[in-house]
Amino acid sequence: MIAPLEQQTLGFRIVLTFVLVLVILFALAFIGWMSGGWDMSSGEYTVASADEPLEYNRYDEQLIVLQREALDQAYRDKIAQLFSVWLRDPTGQPERAVTGARQARKAYIDVMKAIEKHERDIQTLKALNPAH
Repeated sequence: MIAPLEQQTLGFRIVLTFVLVLVILFALAFIGWMSGGWDMSSGEYTVASADEPLEYNRYDEQLIVLQREALDQAYRDKIAQLFSVWLRDPTGQPERAVTGARQARKAYIDVMKAIEKHERDIQTLKALNPAH
């Protein structure tokens, strides 16, 4: 028979806590897998409106402009932040900055592709319904 938890050693308690955390994580992962949450068609970033059923509205062109501006600003901010970190902490630089810039570039391109797809879809909708 196992002694009460209060009488166990600190090492045993740590191992037990670690095992419980792993069991919970695996259970959550299994639930996610069973619910189809891991079924991603691609590793690309998408703009939320890019996958929704499209309906043209009078704000779409301005929204696309704002999305492009926000993406440009986010990319600038990320590169500036990478450089700022490099200046504060030269450990592992410039490799860390290069890796971050590469990831930011990929994200920028993926989101820009989604914005361009949305823009093409809006143009198609406008062509199909010239009343807008």
